[in-house]
Amino acid sequence: MDDGHREAAAPSLRDIIRMGRQAEGARAIEELSAQALEVFEPGEQIPGSQYEVERSLCEGDSAVLYEVRHQQIRKRAVAKILKSSLRGKSEGQRRFRDAARALNQIGSPNIVEIFDFVPLPDGRVMLVLERLDGETIAAVAGREPMDPGRTIGILRQLCKALAAAHALGHLHQNIEPGNVMLVEAEGRTDTVKLLGFAFGVSEDDEPGHGRRYASPEERVGGDADLRGDIYALGCTAHFMLTGRDPGHGSSSMLPSPLWDVIVRCMSEEPAQRYPSVLELEAALCEAQIQMGMVTAWDHLPLPDIDPGRRELIFSGMSELGRIPVSPRRRWWLPAIGLALVLATAGLSVALMSNSDVEAAALPDIESIVTEAQEAGAKAYYVYPSPQEPDHATAYAKVIELEAIDGSLEEQAKNEASTLRQHFAQTLFALGDRYWQEEEGRRFARGYYVQGLMFDPTHAEALERSGLSSDRLERLGESAAEQRFGDEELAEAEPLLVLAEDDPQERSRRMEELRERRLAEAAAEDAALQALSGGPAKARAKTKTKTKTKPDAVAKPGTKRSQARSLDDRERVVELLQAYLDNAEDETETQLISSLLEVMDKGKGNGRSSSASSEPEPKRGGKRNPKAAAKHVAEGHKKLKRGDYGGAEQAFHHALEADYKSSAAMAGLGAVYFERGAYQKAVTYNRKAVNAAPRKAAYRMRLGDAYFKVLRYADAKKHYAKAKSLGHRDASAALAKVAKRVGH
Repeated sequence: MDDGHREAAAPSLRDIIRMGRQAEGARAIEELSAQALEVFEPGEQIPGSQYEVERSLCEGDSAVLYEVRHQQIRKRAVAKILKSSLRGKSEGQRRFRDAARALNQIGSPNIVEIFDFVPLPDGRVMLVLERLDGETIAAVAGREPMDPGRTIGILRQLCKALAAAHALGHLHQNIEPGNVMLVEAEGRTDTVKLLGFAFGVSEDDEPGHGRRYASPEERVGGDADLRGDIYALGCTAHFMLTGRDPGHGSSSMLPSPLWDVIVRCMSEEPAQRYPSVLELEAALCEAQIQMGMVTAWDHLPLPDIDPGRRELIFSGMSELGRIPVSPRRRWWLPAIGLALVLATAGLSVALMSNSDVEAAALPDIESIVTEAQEAGAKAYYVYPSPQEPDHATAYAKVIELEAIDGSLEEQAKNEASTLRQHFAQTLFALGDRYWQEEEGRRFARGYYVQGLMFDPTHAEALERSGLSSDRLERLGESAAEQRFGDEELAEAEPLLVLAEDDPQERSRRMEELRERRLAEAAAEDAALQALSGGPAKARAKTKTKTKTKPDAVAKPGTKRSQARSLDDRERVVELLQAYLDNAEDETETQLISSLLEVMDKGKGNGRSSSASSEPEPKRGGKRNPKAAAKHVAEGHKKLKRGDYGGAEQAFHHALEADYKSSAAMAGLGAVYFERGAYQKAVTYNRKAVNAAPRKAAYRMRLGDAYFKVLRYADAKKHYAKAKSLGHRDASAALAKVAKRVGH
C-alpha cells in the first residue's frame, strides 16, 4: 500500500510512527504521533464520550466517519469527527455545529437523524448520527438504472426533505447519488434518508470545491440559493434513470414528461429552474399522471401549491386509482392573525366568531378526508373488519363530510363528491373482476352493493346486485352510523381480503381466514354434537371402575347415561379450552367463550343446579375453564379500549378461575407490555409459553418482551421457535435481532 494514502481501515499508531521514521526521520515523529492519536482503532473508546469504535467507514476532506457502539446501551451509531486540519479554524467548527443544529430543527423523516454532539478533549467535535442499513443511489443506479416509477417515488421524498429544510432557511449544497440512502423503514423499501449536509466547510474552500453537482452559478462564485439544490437534484435524477452523470451518454430513451422535468431542473440559468421544490414535486406528479403510472409512494401528501393546480393533480391521481393525502393551504391563518390584532384594539367580538368557526372547521375537513382515504386503503369501504368493528369506514366519513354546512359546505361537498366517485369506481371494478368467474359472483355482488352506496345510479351494478331500492336505503342508514351486527361483519370479511391487490398477500390472507373459520366450525360442531346427545368426536376414556358388558345400552335417565353424557361434555369442554388457548384474536376468544357458556347452561342433566353458583376456584382447586374464558374475553375487550387496569383485573380473575389458563397469562403479558413494565411482561409471557409451548403467538410475545429488556439471545431463541411453529412474523423479528446485535 502507498504510504501516502490511508484506506478506510487506518494503520495503527505503531505503523504510522514506523513509516515516519523511515520517510521523515526523527524530527517528524512528534507530528506523526499526534496524527496517529487522532486515528481510533476498533475496540478503542473515543475520549470524552461513551462510544467505542467498531470500525472505520470512510474519510472525507473535513471529517472522518466511524461505526461506533454506545458502551452502556450497546446501540450502534455513526460518529462523524471533524478533522484536525479544521480544529483551529473557528469558521469550520461553527459550520459543523450549525449543520447539526439545522438537522435537528428540520426533523424530517427523510433526513438522517443526529443523536449527539460531543466536544472532544483534543479540540475536535464529534456528531453521532443514526446508523442506516441500506444502499446509496450511487450503488443502486450504478449497477442498473432505475425505472421511472421508482425514480418518481424517491424524488418526491427528496423534495419533501428539502422542502422542510428550505422552509427553515437551510440549504443542502451537496446533493448527489452518494448522499441519498435507500433503507427499509416500517416495512417499506426505498425509504429515503438524505445525508451529507454541508458539514464543516472551511473558509478556505473554493466555490463548488469537492462537490459533484455544484450549479453553474456556484462554480463561478455566485450566491447559493435553493435553486442550486434543485439543480443538483436534477443531476441526481439523471443518474438514477441512466446510471451516468449529465453529459456522459445519450438520454434520448427517457420518458418525455419526466425528462422535461429533469431538463428544467438542470437549466444553466437559475431563473429557468423551478422556483421551489414544492413546484418541482408538483411537476413530478403531473408527469406521472401524463405517463399513466402508479408508484409505491402515491400515498404521500400532495405539495402545498396553488389550490386549483393541486386539485387537478388530486383528480388525476384519483383516476389512476391512487388517492394521496391532499393538504389544504392554510389560508385561514392570516385571518386569525388579523382577528387577534383587531382584538387588541377592542374590535374582536364581532370578527372572532366567524373566523374561529372557520379555523376550527377547516382542519376537520382535512382530517375527515384523510380518515376516509385510510379506511379505503384497508378496504373498509362500507364494512369494517370484525377485528376492528369500531374503525371508521369510508362511507361513514363521506356522510360526515356531506353533513358540514355553513361557509365550508361547498368545500366539504366537493371533497365528498371526489371521494364518492373514486370509491364507487374502485368497488365497481372489483365487482367486474370477480363477476367473470362463476364462483366469484357472490363476492362480486357484495362489491356492487357497496359501490351503489357511493353511486346508486350505476345501472349494471344495480341489476347484478339484485338489491331493491328500499333495501339499499336501509343499508345506507345502517352504514352511515356503522350499525352492523357481528354476523354481518363476519359475512363481509371475505370482501376485505379479496380487495387486496397483491396476489401473494391475497392468497395468504384467504388461507388465514379459511383456517380460522374451519377452527370456528369445528368448535361449534363439537358443542352442537354434545348438546344434541350425539357421539363426541373424541370421547374421553371412562374412569369408572364399574364393569359393564360391551353390548350394554344405557337407558335414558339412568345414572350410567348421565355419567356418559358428563364424560362427553367434559371432553368437549377440554377441546374448547384447547381452542381457546390457541385463539389468535378477540373474535375467536369470544366465540369459544360463548360456546363454553352454552355448555355451562346445558349441564343440568348430570349436575346439581347449584354447581353454577360455586365460587371460582383458586390455584390447586377445581378448574373452571368456562369462567376463565369469560374473564379472558372481557380482558381483551378492555385491553383493546386501553383500559389496562380493567384488563389486568379481568385476566387475574381468569387465573383465579383456572390457574392453567395460558390465555389469561398471555393477556397479563400484553397488559404489562403496553404499560412499559417489560420485566413483568417477560414473567407472564414466559408462564404462557410454559403452559402452551406450541403456541407460536406466545413465543413471539415473549421474544418481544425479552427484546425490550435487551436480552437479545433469549428473544432470538423464542423468535426462532415461533418460526419453526409457522408464525408469519418470526423471520422479520429475527432480522430485527440480527440488526440490533450486528450479525
